[in-house]
Order: sequence, then structure tokens, then C-alpha cells
Amino acid sequence: MLSYRSLALLAVVLAAAVLASTSPVAQAGAPPLFDPLEFLDESTLDVVVLDDWHVDSVNGTTRQKLIEIKVAEWWPGQDYRIPVRLIVPLTGTAAGFHITGNHDYGSLDSDAALSGLEAQLIAGGVGVVYTVVRRVEASPGGQQLLQDMTNRFLQTHNPRYSSFWIYPMTLMRAATAAYAETGHFETGNVAASGASKNGYAPAAALINDGRFTLTHSVVAPAYGSPVRMFEQAAMDEVTAADDWFFAALDADEIDPGEHTRAWYADKAFGAPDSLHVIALAAGWAWEELRQLSAEVAPYVYIAESWSQLMARGVDVLFEPYTHDWVAYDILWGAQNHPEFPVYYKPNGGHEQTAHPAAEPVVRNLEAVILKHFFGSSPMLEPPSSTHQIVDDELRVSVTFGSGPEAESGRIWWMFDRHPGGSAPFLWERIPDDQWMDMTLDAQEGAWTATIPLDPTASNIEFFSNHGLVVDGFQTYLSSPYTRAELDTDGDGCSDLQEDGSDETLGGLRDPLNPWDFYDVETISGPGQDGVVDLLFDILSVVNHYAPTGAPPYDAHYDRGEAAGPNAWNMTAPDGVIDLLNDILGVISQFDHDCRPVTPTPTGTPTSVVP
Repeated sequence: MLSYRSLALLAVVLAAAVLASTSPVAQAGAPPLFDPLEFLDESTLDVVVLDDWHVDSVNGTTRQKLIEIKVAEWWPGQDYRIPVRLIVPLTGTAAGFHITGNHDYGSLDSDAALSGLEAQLIAGGVGVVYTVVRRVEASPGGQQLLQDMTNRFLQTHNPRYSSFWIYPMTLMRAATAAYAETGHFETGNVAASGASKNGYAPAAALINDGRFTLTHSVVAPAYGSPVRMFEQAAMDEVTAADDWFFAALDADEIDPGEHTRAWYADKAFGAPDSLHVIALAAGWAWEELRQLSAEVAPYVYIAESWSQLMARGVDVLFEPYTHDWVAYDILWGAQNHPEFPVYYKPNGGHEQTAHPAAEPVVRNLEAVILKHFFGSSPMLEPPSSTHQIVDDELRVSVTFGSGPEAESGRIWWMFDRHPGGSAPFLWERIPDDQWMDMTLDAQEGAWTATIPLDPTASNIEFFSNHGLVVDGFQTYLSSPYTRAELDTDGDGCSDLQEDGSDETLGGLRDPLNPWDFYDVETISGPGQDGVVDLLFDILSVVNHYAPTGAPPYDAHYDRGEAAGPNAWNMTAPDGVIDLLNDILGVISQFDHDCRPVTPTPTGTPTSVVP
């Protein structure tokens, strides 16, 4: 007969096999980044009881227990340990639990006073689990631990030695510790929630641990977007935007708004303490970073495992907000995953001031968790959004195809926003006056709005938030964050400008001809800065004078003969840069200007999102 320990080990192996079958890369044959044999194994928890089961001293409505567990032997000789507070009803067992790591070391030492949501869960027979997911350096002995972790990661290229691994592993091991208390917990749903690293950890736990059934994640990464995958074109866009922004700041050409230069430099993609920057400095090649990112993405980004998660029937709600340095890829995410349920707080993010017209009270967390455990009233389903440009207006229509109808709609927009991940993406805010309440077209079942277009803008980005009261909780869901191009030919002048009558403001041009605005150079090199000037455009064309097409010919600075009534109605490069056509052609456009007015951000900083 098998011993109890052998039976327990067999149970772990069988459970691990089930969970591994749902692993995002189980079929690839590679060992999983998060190994069920490791996170399910109760025998390696090495539990230290700090305060055994007792009726709480706060108001006597729960039983609580405080323990310390080993998350993992992170590397030989180095344990990573965390406290866990377990909370269950006064009688019986808790069927599943809500777990969060949004606590500090030492904050779990005393009995917990429950929030209103947690009290409702306990009253309904659901448990609550607290643990600690904080920056590695915030743990006991954390500075040395961080240094050792980073060195091991750089030497081995193993993502196990990173915060991306230890954060979700902490939640999964805390869940194992809870279920090890068989007299107090029984199998049920496991809902996890939090913001920032405490939003990422639940999402990654949901992907890799089949016991988890819901994540509510705020300002946390969700997509394996091009910037996160280190794709060169996307990174070049971010770098160009940063170069412009910091040069403009240093020249006092723009107002830094609510933050300092150092803040923007520290928060933009590529900040000095970013792991990929440290890896490059240690000698890694870009291709090594791209390969590792591709391997890790299915384990850590919800969107990369979406179909498997939906097949499991889990619940997901993300709140990336619109101005966050972690959840910066909202445009790419909406373009590629419009089915994702999201809520965008306008101008919201880590240390950012929300828009004055932002919803003052949002109770998505309470509504989604109570619905998850108790099957309460349905919430809004992700809507679809369509738009069309009519003259100088953008007409937007948002519809909810299934589930309940929204009770309200409000839309926000920005023109010519900088790329996600860049410093000016965080800096440029949605202006105070660029929002409106939407109108419900009852006959069409659509929320509609008509937005006046900026004639100088090349594109507009917009989204809408829609409200519904669910069992007394005010909830909101957003339409997909959308970009509409207003410069069809991509020459730097908007369609409205090119349709105008003033050539010095981009008018008397063809919105479908990309060659009729001779803007070819910027302070950073070849590109467009919105104006044809002497220093960057005219002299650049002169410097590439090549009447026979020989060097220094460059097609970027070349234009074909004019095909319209005006000298600037030029055509595609013709293989030579000469005096009559090119040099006189660019001179004829001197000071033609399609630049938008630079906004000045307003607002004052708020406290950091946990």
C-alpha cells in the first residue's frame, strides 16, 4: 500500500499533468516556465505558523491564520519566503477564495479588518487570502537579492530569475497553502485582483494555474505588442518621439506638465533600470532579447493565451487606463484584440491625474467578483465601434451586440498622439474640452457622437466609456481604443488641410498624392516635422543634388515633375535631383506649414497606483 506521502505526491503529479495540458506552450515540448510540479507541491511549502487559526480580534466575524511559506528555492541555497494570511467564515469551509498580493511586509501581522467586498464574500462562504507581491528589493535582504537575481538572469538568460517569474509564483504558492488547509478551504473559484505588479501577477497565474478562474487587473500588461517584443520599427517610433520630446524640453519649447524631465526619462520604455537595457549593457544581442520575449509571452500576456483561457471559461477584466507607463500598448491591443473587456480611465495611470470628466466612482472590482462567485446580474459585454469621416466631422457609433444595454455613454479623443511606450505618450494629456456625452439612438441601438476634427491633425484616437449599475455597483466598460487616419497619403498634411485654399497651410494639394508636400528632413535626420524650412528641407535637397542620378542621390529627397496647376503638385521620384524640378520645387514650398498646435498639459500629480 502506498504511504500517505506517496499518495500526496501522486496527487500532485496527476494534478500537474492536468494543469500542464492547459499550459500555453504544453504542446511545444519545452519545460514550462511555471512548473505545476513545483507550484502545486504542498510538501515544499515549509510552512511556519505565526498565528494559528482563531476568531479574529477585529469584530469576531471570521477565523484567521497567519503563516509564512517558501515560494521556491529560487536558485540553489536561496529561498524566497512570504507571509500569507488566510481568512474563512466562522463556521464551515470556504469554497474557493479571493486572493491579492497588494500588501506590504509587516502589514499582515495583525488580524485583518475586511473591506465591504471581502465581508460579502465571507458571508457567502468564500474565503479571502492575503499575501505580499512587492518589488524584490522591498523584501527582507532585498537589495542583495535583487542584485543576485539580476546577475543570474544576465548569466543564464533564464526568466526564472526575474520578477516576472516570482510575482505570479507567489500567488500560486499562496493558493497551494490555502488549499492545504483542508479543514478550512474546499475547491472553488479562485479570483485574483490588483494593480501594477499585483495586476500582472493574477493574470499570469490565471494563464498558468488552472485553479485560478478570474483576474481583475489594473494598469498591468496584457499584450505581446511590437514594443514588448522589441520589434525594430516600433522601437524606432518610440525613440524618435523621445528624441523630439527631450530636445524640446531641454530647449524650453514645451511645458513638462505635471512631472519632471527625470520622471519621464525614468518611466518611458527604455528607462535605465529596464531589464532589457541592463541586459544590453551586459552584452546581450537584440536578437537574444527578441527570442526570449517570444518564448515568455504565452506565459505572461493574457492576449497570447486568449483562446485557451476562453475555453476554460475564466473571467477577465483589464483596466489599462490611457496614460500608463506599464499598460502603454492600448492602441495595438484594441486593434488586435477588440474582444478584450477593458475600462480606460481617461488620463489615468501610475502617478497620473485623471481627466476632469472621468467617472468619479467605478465599482468594477466588486461587481465582477461577486458575479464570479455568486452569479449575480450580468455585466456589459465588450462593444463594437464604427466611425466615418464626413466633411470636417468624425461620426462614431458604439453598439452592444449581446448582454445588457449600457445606461450611459461618454467619449474622449486626442489628435496626433505620440506612440505608446514613449515619454510624450505619458506627457500629452487628453485636453479638458475634448470629451462629450454620447446620444443613444434607440432605433439603431447605438450610442453616437459627432466629433469636430482638427484640420491640422493627421489622426485622431478615441474611445468611449459606458455605464451600467449592476446589483447596486456602478460599473463601466470601454469601446475599443481606436485611431482614425486623417492624412490619407501620409505626407504630413491632413486631408482637411490639403483640401483647403491656403497653400502655406498645406492647401491646394491632393489628399491622395504623398509627393506634394516637400517635407523631407527633421532635426534627427530624414523624416517629417510638418514644415518646409530652409535648414532641414531646402538645404537637404541641395546637398543631394544629383542631376544624373549618381551619388549623393537619395530617392527620399527626390520628386517628379509637377502634375497639377501649382509648382508644388509634384509626383513620385524620377531618379534625378536637379535644379529646375527639385531645388526650385522645394523652394516654391518654403514655409508651407502643416504642423498642429502643440498642447500644453494641465493638472497636478496624484498618488501612485499601488
